[in-house]
Amino acid sequence: NGMLLSAIHTEKGEEKLNLVMVSDAIPAGAKLC
Repeated sequence: NGMLLSAIHTEKGEEKLNLVMVSDAIPAGAKLC
């Protein structure tokens, strides 16, 4: 995730959208597990 985040940080416009999707995927995956 660190490498993806650094790549996402390059584009501030999509940074927030990607971070939101990632943050949503983390709790979702935790719930599934």
